[in-house]
Amino acid sequence: MPTIEHPLGLNSEQHRAFSERVFSQTVGIVNLVRAPHRAPNGKTASVEEMGTGSACRWRDRNLVLTAKHVVEGAGPSQLRFFLRPSGKIEWVARSGPVEFAERELLEVDDVITCGWEDLAALVSARTHADSPSLHFCALPDKFGTVPPAPGVTLIIGYPGDLSFPVASSRQPTGSINYACAATPAACWASVVDETPRFFPSSYDSDRHFLLHFDPAEEGSMPHGYSGTGVWYQSATKREIWTADPVLCGVQVRWHRESNLMIAVQSEIVRQFLEENVG
Repeated sequence: MPTIEHPLGLNSEQHRAFSERVFSQTVGIVNLVRAPHRAPNGKTASVEEMGTGSACRWRDRNLVLTAKHVVEGAGPSQLRFFLRPSGKIEWVARSGPVEFAERELLEVDDVITCGWEDLAALVSARTHADSPSLHFCALPDKFGTVPPAPGVTLIIGYPGDLSFPVASSRQPTGSINYACAATPAACWASVVDETPRFFPSSYDSDRHFLLHFDPAEEGSMPHGYSGTGVWYQSATKREIWTADPVLCGVQVRWHRESNLMIAVQSEIVRQFLEENVG
């Protein structure tokens, strides 16, 4: 098992370099197949569901790795993406103005979903060169095992409670469609090795692991983190330190009662990619 250094043990420049590297491998995902919601006034409205994914290069193919429920019902043309905006990374406990980026249309040839786990891969046959705002993590080389508790990992997402409507349109049916601005947020999440009592039976410790979601204690909600990668700094010793994130899993659910996130282990993610992407 890897030895994980607490982020406070990194100096400020290392801390920033690691966080920025992970951010450059993270995208917000907008599912244009709108989900209906009932507003407090009783009227029906529809909103674009948000999730998160990780830009990865699986052997010779580029893909965005995410949770299956994030892209449910959507084809390749019904997905849009937020890439990292310019400037410094923003954290859940932030101060000052935030930055925004326009959503973009990335080339997606196929949406591949897993039949036995909440995983999906948005695959492009085209080989993209890395850009300043998007870097593709090389898999399977950058897969890592889940660190032992209380190892600290980094997750970046697009939480729904930090989004807000910027446009609306009334449909012929009378419902209102809202387009929202999304704000990325990052937090450190520690690994939990003890499963609470009365935990959902869908949780399988052979395939999943648990993370404590600290921002929820500050009033933030985790909706919008779904599909994000779970990262930590590689324990490989080098003569010159470099930011080297490894992916130990994909976050897929949140258990409200225990304030724990459920993530799929990297070995299960690898099995899904080997069986479905080749």
